[in-house]
Order: sequence, then structure tokens, then C-alpha cells
Amino acid sequence: MAKQYSIATIITMVMLLAGGTFGADWTGSVSDDWDVAGNWSTNAVPTINDAANFYNGTAIMYSGVHEAKDFFITQLGTSTGDISVTFKSGSSLSISPHHFYIGYYTGPYSSIANIESGAIVNVAGSVVVGVSGSKATINLAGEINAGGFSINGVNAIVNFSASGKLTVTGDSTAAFADTSSWIQEGLLRIEGKTVNDAGWPGFNAQYDSENGITTITAGVGYAGPTAASWTGAISDDWSVAGNWSGGEVPGWNTSVTIRTGTCVIYSGNVTVKDFTAFANYSGTGNVAITIKNGASLSSSWNIDLGYFGGTETVFFAVEQGASVTAGWMFNTRRPGNTYTTIGGTLMGLGATTDYGIDISATTIIDFTATGKLIAKGNMVETFNGWALPTNNQFRDRGIGADDPQWGSTYGVVAAYDYASKTTRLTSVAGPICDSTYRLPGDENMDCTVDFEDFALMAQNWMICAWDPQEACQ
Repeated sequence: MAKQYSIATIITMVMLLAGGTFGADWTGSVSDDWDVAGNWSTNAVPTINDAANFYNGTAIMYSGVHEAKDFFITQLGTSTGDISVTFKSGSSLSISPHHFYIGYYTGPYSSIANIESGAIVNVAGSVVVGVSGSKATINLAGEINAGGFSINGVNAIVNFSASGKLTVTGDSTAAFADTSSWIQEGLLRIEGKTVNDAGWPGFNAQYDSENGITTITAGVGYAGPTAASWTGAISDDWSVAGNWSGGEVPGWNTSVTIRTGTCVIYSGNVTVKDFTAFANYSGTGNVAITIKNGASLSSSWNIDLGYFGGTETVFFAVEQGASVTAGWMFNTRRPGNTYTTIGGTLMGLGATTDYGIDISATTIIDFTATGKLIAKGNMVETFNGWALPTNNQFRDRGIGADDPQWGSTYGVVAAYDYASKTTRLTSVAGPICDSTYRLPGDENMDCTVDFEDFALMAQNWMICAWDPQEACQ
């Protein structure tokens, strides 16, 4: 009796073929070595012009640099068992312009990709793990760099090792937070653990809004206590355990509170769960936090300053060469006085909102010549409003908009980047000047506003005035 295929199987086969996946099918007839031509249906190792398709057997990329235009690990009607592809340390695969599919078709067998430490997979398109019901697993100890990433179906799993790293175009921080459905359903795992297992370390997901890329690694570092309050009993050094309640330095799982004294992050990359600082609490006086050159502070949730009102102030300084990242909000929309000095980079990523920064009337943000504030969303008009003399909340090297030098020698420039959907604010002494951003009036885009720019503006005005049909539509 002839073997029959379901409608879904036939449709899937047609889609695979119609989607340009005519290419090299793995046969493994000689060995498990990717680089042996006789293991492929084409009798040649795939190139950038081929789709690499795995419907049966076991393949291993032992070493070397490889390319393919598309990539499938999936069972079809002809599959007889589980399918696996392993990428050994030192090997790499670049897929362009299409995608990395694993578990594309539903059935009884598993599709498995093992990316070992030191192996790299680059995907111009997306990594697509599973469809509804399919058994698909990626064991990630190496590195995947992709344009997109998705997991589909309860039997799809991506298991990170301590060395595993995934980079994805766009802001994917929310997808790797403990509250995401992928993690809650156990689709994303770390060393085999799920979110409900003891010792779950969580993920470190950091969005680089300048380059529009999220980097995700396993949070297998120091977790720290669940909560820690600053005492400063020994010194001003963040890294000294005796300066914290309970005698433990905060880690990535710690909600930090600073309500007294002076705290300095002198070096290193500090990651915490949440960060709150306030003065005016039991008469403790001003509070000062400094992130020194070369150091960084990242909060998975908020950087929240000035919770209580009163006469005292929270001073928050980000020195040149330092960086601060708030996964959700840089929030000073509180009654307390706050004075933030930005010499490095401060980012509010707005993971669950349409914006990444909010301030109150008691907030002052002062830029040095090198300071840069990056916030999610188009906040140009909001930033400009906060800088007005009536508000005077943004300052440039201590000078506010009520000073006659504002707008010439001093001032701040707000620019929106449509690609990354972020707004950047800088001092006029050190604005961002590249293909995306430019100073107002910089007609020739040479990063200065001078006589040549005014001449160009005049020339353009004359052309427009004399020949509007040609030049001014």
C-alpha cells in the first residue's frame, strides 16, 4: 500500500520547495562530517547559493568557515528518526539572506542544533525555533547573531550554557525577562533549569540603542541578595560588602536602596534588578551616587531617584566614560530634589512603555560636553519643553535656558532616530554628528555651524524664491 501524506505535510513540502530551498540535502552516506562532499545530495558542500537542508541523520561541522542562503533542520515524511546538527568550536556558518529554521514541520521526531562554545552562527534573517507542536531544541554554548528570533510551540526549547550568547536586532529585553511567556512556559532555559527551578539565574539582556542590538547571555554570575540597603559603614566603595545591610554586595537579582551617604562605583560592570535612591528620609541629609570612568550600572527594572520630598537632594553623577542603563525607566518623577550630571551615557530603555525617561519639577539634569542621554520613543518636543526657561530642568555645563548664552555657547540638542526609535540629547559642545544626527543649521554636515552653512542657507533661499516650481515643491 502506498504511503499517504496529510494535507499539512504536502503543503509544508510545497512551501519548503517554493520558498527557494532547492539546495543541498544532507544524506550522511559517507560520514557525519559537514565538509565531505559525498554526504550531500548535490555531491558538493553547500555554498552561499544553496539551502542546507537536514531531514535525516547526524551532521557535524568540525571546523572552518561556511555559508548557506537558507537553513533547515526539520523532519519531513521521509524522516526516520531524530535529526541533529552540531557546530564545533572554531567553526562558523553565515546564512544570508534567509533564515535558520529548526523544527519547521510537526511530527514524532526531534530536530536538534548543538552550538558549542567557540562556534558562531550568523543569520541575516531570523532564527525560528519550532512550529506549534514540533520538537525543536537549540543547545547554545556558542554564539548566534541574528536579525530576528522566535520560539513557537510548547516543545520548542533553547537551552543556554554559561558561555552562550545571542544577539538580536531590535529591543528584545522584554522577551528575556522572567515575566515573559517564553520563560514562564519553560521554552528558554539555562543549564537545563527553568524559571521555577531552585537556583534559576535569569538572563542578562542588554539593549544597545545606538546600534539597535540586544545581547542576551545567561545570568550565571553572582546573584546577590534579593534586597540590599546602603549603609556606607566602612567607605564609599560599592564593592565593599561591609557597606551593605546584611554584609553582601548586590548582584543581578538584588533590589538596591540608597538613602544615606555617598556611594561610588569605581570600576566594573554592575548589574542589579532594581535601583532606588532618595534623600529626606529620617534626616539623613543629601545622598550622592557616582559612576566613575570605565564603570557601568545596569538596572533590569528602573533607576528611580527622589522618592521623598523635602529640602535635601539626591546627586547622581555619570562621569565621562561611564554608562548607566535603566531597563524600564530612568524615573525622577518624584517629589524629592534630584540633580543628575551626565558626562558619560545614560539610557532609559522603556521595555514596557512608550518612553524611557520621566522627570518632575524638582529634577535637574546637567550635561557636560561629553554627556549623552538616550531614551526610548520620540521625546524631542518633551525634552525641548523641559529645557525651556520656565522649566529650566535641562542644563549644559551648569547653564540653563534662562541664561543669555543658552542657544549659542550653551544648550542641549535633541534628535530622534527613526531606526532605533530613540531620542538622544547632548550638549551643544559635544553633539552626536553622524549620518543620522546633525546640528540644527549644519547644512553641509561637517559637524560645525559656520559661515559656509549660512551661505548655503542663503543660496537655497534664493533658489527657492526665484524658482519655486523647480526647487521648493
